[in-house]
Amino acid sequence: MNHTLIDSHCHPPPLAENEAGRLPDWLQGAIECGVSECIAVGTDPDDWSAHCNLAASYPEHVHWTAGLHPCHVEDDFRSRLELLPPLLECLEGRRPCALGEIGLDFTKLSKDIREERAEQQREAFSTQLQWAKRFQLPVVIHSRGTVLECLEIIRQEGFPAERTLFHCFVEGPETLAKIRAAGAKCSFTGIITFKNAREVRSSLETNGLENLILETDSPYLSPEPFRGRRNEPARVSILADYCADFFGTTRERIAEITRRNTENFFDF
Repeated sequence: MNHTLIDSHCHPPPLAENEAGRLPDWLQGAIECGVSECIAVGTDPDDWSAHCNLAASYPEHVHWTAGLHPCHVEDDFRSRLELLPPLLECLEGRRPCALGEIGLDFTKLSKDIREERAEQQREAFSTQLQWAKRFQLPVVIHSRGTVLECLEIIRQEGFPAERTLFHCFVEGPETLAKIRAAGAKCSFTGIITFKNAREVRSSLETNGLENLILETDSPYLSPEPFRGRRNEPARVSILADYCADFFGTTRERIAEITRRNTENFFDF
């Protein structure tokens, strides 16, 4: 049985020319820590091709997704979105394993554009849900402060909630219960190790061991004792050790469960 870990959500650097023919240092470091695979998550057209090439170069270790992140929705978002369906159609055998990350995030919108930009985000989210349905792909959801509205749009679009993963879950058990009631899933980051994240740990407990999916969201959200420093996929191993202690089980059991859940959701 494979007891290596998977980082279900990371934003790796693009391949450098001097890395041709050898594993990038960040990937080699992950493998040495027992993290044999990762999912490179797309946010805009600039990284879709980079992640595709990374996965093509290291197919045993890297999977990839493509999607327009809500914080990258700007006035030209429709023309950028139109680049996505051809990408999905022409990559037989190299298709992304999901559409994402997509969703809603209004936290950094200035007052003068807030209403217009929020509506553009909703349109971009709905459009990508339609395409995910068309191409039979699961979706990775970014939902900072917008979980309930995201769930409602998913319902309105008739997208199967069980094929949605709310990444970097940071809210309390009540919100988690609504995600679970809809049939959707969530994943947890290094925030679970932060001293002031009691509510997130309550959600981790409510979510339960059998439903566990882990991610780094690197280069962000390094777990303790590396909080505030650049994160990397290798640190899923720290999350696994933390969860083994939290749930009173072994690291091998954490690896087994999180690998099963990640593979089942992304279908690889």
